[in-house]
Amino acid sequence: MQEFLLNIFNKQPGDIVDIETGKVVGKHKGVFLYTIGQRKGLDIGGLNIPYYVAKLDFKHNIVYVAKGRDNPKLFSSKLHIEDVNFLSELSSNLSLYAIVRYRQKYQPVEVKAREKGIVVRAIGKGFWAPAVGQYVNVVSAKDNKQFDSRSPFNQVEDILKHIFTPIKICKYRCYRQVLSGKIVRT
Repeated sequence: MQEFLLNIFNKQPGDIVDIETGKVVGKHKGVFLYTIGQRKGLDIGGLNIPYYVAKLDFKHNIVYVAKGRDNPKLFSSKLHIEDVNFLSELSSNLSLYAIVRYRQKYQPVEVKAREKGIVVRAIGKGFWAPAVGQYVNVVSAKDNKQFDSRSPFNQVEDILKHIFTPIKICKYRCYRQVLSGKIVRT
């Protein structure tokens, strides 16, 4: 894939910089080859703690990395989303949970309408490595225990419960999707 992209876009090598220290820790072939949260393919070896892509600066041709998966520079507490699809009514009495990456767990959020788009604010640690262009999925549920695995639907019965059972009487893995939208700013 890298060779294909390098043939389409001009190869523009640049620095890989530690976002906390400002130290150059490596070189890259083009910012467009990397994604936020990426660990593999950075060619920064010999470290006890791996680096993850934390920020892409296209203007200055720099890939910023953060050391360690739990680094605060990889988390964002607010997501500004547009191209919002409302799939059910959004009311203030709902317990809302959101997910950005499919391997993460749903976490409690607050949702606020703005003049242009929606702001999804995490209650707690924040979203790990969200990137512009990714989609966020917001659902309502009785509590966070509904999301103890990557997919809330492991069995056909779970899908049928979701479709035919009102949320007030759900007992296991029952939620309602409220909205989804594309991240435009973190």
